[in-house]
This record gives sequence, structure tokens and C-alpha cells, in this order.
Amino acid sequence: MAITMKSLANALLILCLLAASCEAKGLGRSALAAISPRRTAGRRDPNEKVFNVLQYGAKPGGKQDSALSFIRAWRAACNYRGTARLLIPMGTFLIGATIFQGPCLGPVPIKVQIAGTLKAVPDPSMYEEDFWILFENINGLLVTGTGTVDGQGNAVWKYNDGGSRFPSSIKFNHVANGIIRQITSVNPMGFHISIVLSQNIRAKHLHITAPATSPNTDGIHISQSSVVKVSRSVISTGDDCVAIIQGSTDVSVKKVTCGPGHGFR
Repeated sequence: MAITMKSLANALLILCLLAASCEAKGLGRSALAAISPRRTAGRRDPNEKVFNVLQYGAKPGGKQDSALSFIRAWRAACNYRGTARLLIPMGTFLIGATIFQGPCLGPVPIKVQIAGTLKAVPDPSMYEEDFWILFENINGLLVTGTGTVDGQGNAVWKYNDGGSRFPSSIKFNHVANGIIRQITSVNPMGFHISIVLSQNIRAKHLHITAPATSPNTDGIHISQSSVVKVSRSVISTGDDCVAIIQGSTDVSVKKVTCGPGHGFR
């Protein structure tokens, strides 16, 4: 009986050790699942720093040009060595020509969240180049939000004689690995979105609209760029819904509703 009891004690000890080992392995699997990309998708980085344009002098209300405040906020975000988000909060902001220029110092992507409404200064003479809002020389960019970009083109289209190039509402120039999504673009002076000399760009879940009579208002104008994918968007405008111009390669357009507009070319 003593031998039997000893054997039973040893067996119980082994079972306890096995149970503890299994529990530890189970916890390990749970921890790995908790930090997997699928589980963490959509979660905001707790170390992310938000750069709110209000803190840099931007004035909502749509009457005062806040372009310089936007640029100051961008420079602070771009030069930050941690994860950065430029926030344009709810409200209406009037801005003239605005340049968001890289390269940036932090981990990619740098994020631009548009929650409010941006309105362009409706005076073509205020724009020396072919853009209203420019993203340039950036590797890793996410432009997102539920906001609206209003080019106020209805105030200037009457000056378009067919040979003039009015500014695009949003221009990507020398941008690599960029995403623009969930933005509404209305009434641009020129193109809604222009993608030039850029690589690996995703444009998706966009709502782009202008009257059928608006001149030269391409929805998405792609030039000298590669690996550009346009998807799941609604484009109603006065010119081409998507224009694929000189030197562009590996461009795809899927699940895009076009009309009114001149289609895809």
C-alpha cells in the first residue's frame, strides 16, 4: 500500500506540472493573438502624438486664411520622431495654397486626419502653381477622415477659357506608399485629385462631386506614376472620372461609380 500511495503521489505531481505547463502555453497563445495585426487593426497607437491645427493658430469659421497655421502644424508633426497624426478637427477652415512637404522623421505612415471642412480661397490669382493642397516628397502617408475638401470652383469656373490650368484640390507629388480614403471632394477649381510622379498609391472610399458642366474637373488625374489603385469610390464630375496620362503604369480601377463624367481614359 505504501508503494501504491507513493506512486499515486508522484502521478498527481506529474499531472499538476503538466497542467501548469499547458496553462502557460495557453496564455502564450492568447498573448500572441492579442498583438496580432488582425486584432490590433484600427487601434490607435497609444504612443501616437496628435498635432491639432487649432493649437497652431488655425481659426474655424471659414473667414480667416489658416494656411500658415496648417503648415506650422504639419512641420511639427513631420519633424516629430515618434508616431504622428495631423488633426484637422470639426469646423470650417479657409485656406489658400498649402504645402505639406517631407521627408518626415518619424515612423511611417504619417497620418493626416480631416474631420472638418476645408474651403479654398476662391481667387485663381492666389495660386502660383497647379495645386491648392500639396503633399510632396513623402514616403508613407495616410490621408483619411470623414471631412470635405471644397475647392469653391463654382466661383472661378467662369474664368476658365479652356487653356487655363486651375489648381487641383489635392495633389500628390513624389509620394511613395500613400493612401487617401474616405474624403469628400466637391467643386474643385481644377482637378479633384492629382497624382504625379508617385508610386504605390491607394485611393479608395472617396466621394467626388462637381456639376456636369464644370470645366476640366477630372476626378482623379494620374500622371507619370506607377502602382496606383483606385477603388470603391463614387465620382460625379464635369470631365474624366479617372484620367491615366503619360508615363503611368500598373494602374487599376475597380468598383468605381462614374457619372456624370467623361468616363475613364
